[in-house]
Amino acid sequence: MLVRRLQTTRVDLSHAGMGDQLGALLAACLADLPCMRALSLRDNRLTDAALLPVVRAIRRRNDLQELDLSENVCGGGAAAELAAYFSDRGVCLRTLMLSAADLDDGEASKFVEQLRHNTSLTHLDLSRNLIGKQESVNYVNPAFYTGAEALADWLAMPQCRLRHLDVSWNTIRLGSAISFGEALARNASLHTLLLGYNGFGAAGGEAIGAALCRNTALRKMDLTANSISPRAAVVIAEGLIANKGLREVALGQNPLGKQGARWVTRLPGEMVGEGGGGALDIDVSGSNFQIEDTRCWFDDDKVKLKLKCLLRWALHTRQ
Repeated sequence: MLVRRLQTTRVDLSHAGMGDQLGALLAACLADLPCMRALSLRDNRLTDAALLPVVRAIRRRNDLQELDLSENVCGGGAAAELAAYFSDRGVCLRTLMLSAADLDDGEASKFVEQLRHNTSLTHLDLSRNLIGKQESVNYVNPAFYTGAEALADWLAMPQCRLRHLDVSWNTIRLGSAISFGEALARNASLHTLLLGYNGFGAAGGEAIGAALCRNTALRKMDLTANSISPRAAVVIAEGLIANKGLREVALGQNPLGKQGARWVTRLPGEMVGEGGGGALDIDVSGSNFQIEDTRCWFDDDKVKLKLKCLLRWALHTRQ
């Protein structure tokens, strides 16, 4: 029997250390538990032995709006059950938290593919997982579908309603990082995108910068510790000038180099100087400003003319 002392729609059993045996017992009553809109089982030493019956019980409900299964071990069985859950068009879940859930590319792609049919989910946390770890397999065999590619394909779809996505502390890199950037250019729903501590690198960073020229929905973006090169930093700076909505950008702990630092750090000041509101907040703390990139061949004097013209255009459209 599960007793709630106070009248509430949230059942929070996080950090209880219940284990699989108690988790399976809990699953037996979840389907019939009244007035439950949010369920948190974060950090309970659960594996598929308990997560499978838990998700199956949740599938019998159509009123759950928030689910947190973070800091448990979500294996292939639980991932497949989540995929079956989201295949139901009647699901009304708004928030799904699966941080540090041991999700790899194959497991993540299974249920993310089913999310394409979902229009209720607005907040997704997949941070601190193994998404992107099998990118080398995708490099050799392009037919292999990574979790990051599945996310990118979903973000690019017009029916995507996601507003908050956290995939920080994964290993998204190479082709999947480029796919993420290309998808961002087409996305019209995301307000917050947290990509910190991945491996986007030069090509991925440039794809993100190019996407910012077209994306109008994003308000906050985190690219901390992503090996963003000086050339990628310049492209991101160009994107920030053209972007009308971004208010907070984190680029710390990246090898921005002299060229990248020169461009990125002067953006807020130049926008104020051009009559803007100074609303753009850029964090470059912990970055390397000493290196030089021979691939970043831009002529500052010539490009600065274009920069000012773009600033005038961007500020004019904001007013």
